[in-house]
Amino acid sequence: MHLFASVDDLEARLSGPFVDEADRARAKALLEDATAVMLERLDWPEIPDGCKIPSILRTTCLSIALRVYNNPMGITSESMGDYSYRRAANSVAGMSLLPQEIEVLEKYRRKSPIVSARVRYEIEDWDRVIWGPLSWKGRRNYLR
Repeated sequence: MHLFASVDDLEARLSGPFVDEADRARAKALLEDATAVMLERLDWPEIPDGCKIPSILRTTCLSIALRVYNNPMGITSESMGDYSYRRAANSVAGMSLLPQEIEVLEKYRRKSPIVSARVRYEIEDWDRVIWGPLSWKGRRNYLR
């Protein structure tokens, strides 16, 4: 499975190198999970072979993986005396995408070239007059 980012990319963004192979394995698993979440949102079956990945997609993958690597429980605050912790209801924990990340992914999403326009259900008499052939500016040519 191709990934949007490598374990070395993730390690370069941490405060220090991985201590042991367990940390490397965890980082690889998180990058695989982040890639899967992104592929789902992008509506891609997989990353094509030989595909040059845009740097913004690599950065987004690293952002997701680092968020979970550094804070797997999504804790937003913590106290020491009489220990307590807090997770806000609107905080992002796990592999959820932030709105900014969704916006980035939407630019690369596989979309249909066919677009439909929203139309009103009811056509009133005034609409017929405006769009009818008799109200058209070039109606002389139309009626000949």
